[in-house]
Amino acid sequence: MPLALWGILGWSFAGSWALYVVAHVAMVLAGLGIGALLAIITTNYRLASSLGAFYAAPALAFSGITFPLFAMPLIAQYWAHTIPATAFLRLQVEQGLRGASVTTSMPELMILVGFASISFLLCVLLLPRKAINPNNFGKL
Repeated sequence: MPLALWGILGWSFAGSWALYVVAHVAMVLAGLGIGALLAIITTNYRLASSLGAFYAAPALAFSGITFPLFAMPLIAQYWAHTIPATAFLRLQVEQGLRGASVTTSMPELMILVGFASISFLLCVLLLPRKAINPNNFGKL
């Protein structure tokens, strides 16, 4: 979609491309880390996929892009902050449309880096325990 907006349609990108690309990579890593974490915790691909869909399905609705986050019920606001897409979409709007400074968007980037780092760290800590359990052989 960003390629379509800022490349094919020729809209002007108002912010920092470098920050946006780093944020995009961090978003992908966060998603991969959370998916891997769910797979390691459940040791069941079908269950992990279902949990991942349940977790991420409301990402666009709860991100504050399609409906103001402050007007949502408190539980929806909490859920929004547990999904990395909320920080990424906020950063995308700040950089792509508003032309915010790099320092303004740094908290969102740090949230994405935090999601990626913590999920991969937990994967590294949990995988050895799960991998040596004979009940999990052939499941990871």
